[in-house]
Amino acid sequence: MAERGVSAIEAVGTVPVVGMEIDVQFSLYVLGQGRHMDEIYGCTEFLKASGTFAGSKNFCTRLRGDAGAVFETVRQAFLRFGPAEGHVMIDLTASANSPSPR
Repeated sequence: MAERGVSAIEAVGTVPVVGMEIDVQFSLYVLGQGRHMDEIYGCTEFLKASGTFAGSKNFCTRLRGDAGAVFETVRQAFLRFGPAEGHVMIDLTASANSPSPR
């Protein structure tokens, strides 16, 4: 699992800068596997090292940064964590240009 995290971080680092800052809140659900928490913990470690991690709360993670890097982080989480023969689901809310103070 550590190899997948390293590959995912490398992929995030190669994405071009879009120039739009966004905030994302998302949850990853790994379904159809008995050891699903191992996949979720591995994904969480990747997210913390991704450069877009902004925090976590119960059952979700916040990402913040350039839209290119943030969406690539979500893409890598979706593609690299969870069994190939199983199902993975993401619940995602994205916000851009919000007038809310940070």
